[in-house]
Amino acid sequence: MSTEAAKSDQAFLLELKQAEERRQARKREVENRPATFSPKGEPTATRDSAKPVGTHVAGAMREAASDQFFSEEFLDDCKARWKAHVDQWRTWVGDPAPRPGMIIDEEASLNESARRKENVVVWRIENLVEHRRLLAAGVTEDLVHCTLENFQTDRPDEVEALRVCTSTRESKRGTVFVLGPTGVGKSHLGVAVARACRNFVFISHRDLWEAHKASWRGQLDPEARLRSIHGLVIDELEIPTSDAELRFVQAVIKTRIERRKLTMISTNLQWKPKWNPVDVETLGEIESLQDVLGVRIMDRMSSAENHVLGLDGQSRRR
Repeated sequence: MSTEAAKSDQAFLLELKQAEERRQARKREVENRPATFSPKGEPTATRDSAKPVGTHVAGAMREAASDQFFSEEFLDDCKARWKAHVDQWRTWVGDPAPRPGMIIDEEASLNESARRKENVVVWRIENLVEHRRLLAAGVTEDLVHCTLENFQTDRPDEVEALRVCTSTRESKRGTVFVLGPTGVGKSHLGVAVARACRNFVFISHRDLWEAHKASWRGQLDPEARLRSIHGLVIDELEIPTSDAELRFVQAVIKTRIERRKLTMISTNLQWKPKWNPVDVETLGEIESLQDVLGVRIMDRMSSAENHVLGLDGQSRRR
């Protein structure tokens, strides 16, 4: 602090102390004034005032609070200090200035307002970053809102699916097949679970196969990326149209299960309650999900962290 600023503060405090001493002296003077009484015992008036004696103290306090006890320089200094204080608050929080006499309450209110604004800004930034992360992972705009918290559970199969997916999201391991007709929430669960991963890819079965075929021409290597990502969502798994496609699908799923990577797969394929554990010899013999996966993958699906869920009911898009 500079010497001039220190002298200014000392003068301010001295003026304030002197004003307080003048108020106290005025109060003592009024309280010590003698009072006269009427024959009925009621106070009449003092020798220098027409007001009742009982009003002198209150009047003195009002006078002490007025400007007569302060010099013009002192009042100007107070106004300048208050204006600087208000400007500083406006700079900090951008809110209207607090009213004089309500400094403590206004300060708490403005601090709370600043915290709320900061929380809103942080929330918007986090939502924007998450939105862009989901789009970069391949999630479509109609699925970026999907979470386990907004998944509807009106039937027992949906309650069970939510329980399994919640456990899978917490462990971030395992392979989950979600079976059911279109529009029952299979993709919703896939995105809701996979978004808990550090990085993941959302891709349809057909697009995954097309990317693999493009790698034959040296354009990209999807298998290398699938081995490195933490979470994988294969949407709409369907019956392969060729032996090469069948082997590719089985290789991807088998690798994910062996590496214990989180994998969510949705499909419209049927699940045979009584399935004969024999690999199909031709594509025409494929009738269920078990036929697509084959005996080896079905054997690995017996692990406790792997699940097959079935959803039924009408489409929620209607």
